[in-house]
Amino acid sequence: MGNYCKQMMHKAFSLRLLSTWGFIFLVAILIWILDNRDERIGRYGTIDDYNKMFDNITDLTLVYDESVIGDAKGLKEKLAAKAAEKKKTDKELNKVLNQINVDIKVPGKCEKTCQSLKFANPPLPWITANPSFPGSGSTWSRFLMQQITGIPCGSVYHAKSECFPGEGVQDETVLCVKTHGQPKHYNFFTRAVIIIRNCRDTLIAERKRRSLYDVRRGSINMLMGQDWNAWSELKAVAWREFYLSWLNTTKDIHILTYEKLLKDVRGELSKIAQFFNMEIAPDILDCVVENKDSRSRRASLNATAMKNFDPFSSTVSTHIDQNMKIVCEAIKNRFPKEECAFLKTH
Repeated sequence: MGNYCKQMMHKAFSLRLLSTWGFIFLVAILIWILDNRDERIGRYGTIDDYNKMFDNITDLTLVYDESVIGDAKGLKEKLAAKAAEKKKTDKELNKVLNQINVDIKVPGKCEKTCQSLKFANPPLPWITANPSFPGSGSTWSRFLMQQITGIPCGSVYHAKSECFPGEGVQDETVLCVKTHGQPKHYNFFTRAVIIIRNCRDTLIAERKRRSLYDVRRGSINMLMGQDWNAWSELKAVAWREFYLSWLNTTKDIHILTYEKLLKDVRGELSKIAQFFNMEIAPDILDCVVENKDSRSRRASLNATAMKNFDPFSSTVSTHIDQNMKIVCEAIKNRFPKEECAFLKTH
């Protein structure tokens, strides 16, 4: 009996010792992860992975969005320094960034602006929402709107940006307030400028944004497979419900269609000014139209690769069309003369 007890005590001690060392090992791993997390750009990429790509560079248009750089400490500065070291231009640098689905501008400045931005003083008589489904072109649209009015656009989010000094502001001192949420989450909006874009293009843009840190994914590969089809079906419904929620609950609305803005920047911006009861100086409007791409739109997927490639199955494509038509009908019910330009396919 005595030997048995000794054996059991020895086993218990051994197990406790193993547990202690196991715990220490796990803590060591956690500390290592925390110490190295700032050097990681995404699930599969580090700064070194990016640096290795700088040797194979061709010409593409460089784009930028500060809001997507938050989880890589100093990424913008490191890329800028690397580009300067290799004497590469912004256009040349874009080829590298396009390979890893990252949209960024070096050195990260707002290039051409037509007038300085000042918060409204006195404040505007209303708080205007600026709802859009992710991937609808909100960044470019807001940049143009604040340039013609001289008033910053606000946001319910807090993504610091030199181009958008109104980030995080949600009151009458900003022109409008960006949100990707439904109106039920807010009780202070009395009107809205709704940005809407073709659902197909929106889903592709959003998928790209979600995959931008994944070095292993190509721009075509991320639009294939069962995961893509299932995701697209769910997002098409979410797209529909998002716009119906704003159309059905907000009294004072202006529809800003991304496709119409691309085609007629001057005309669409003039309508925006009318909605805000503002007169825009002709020289300011001319300047904004001339420099409409100073705050560049995010790069689309490689045009050559996408030319003959439809990422949506016939079932999903039909599903998307049905949801777009439902939203179009809701718009027509509110604005019978409004053209649903987002229905048009390429």
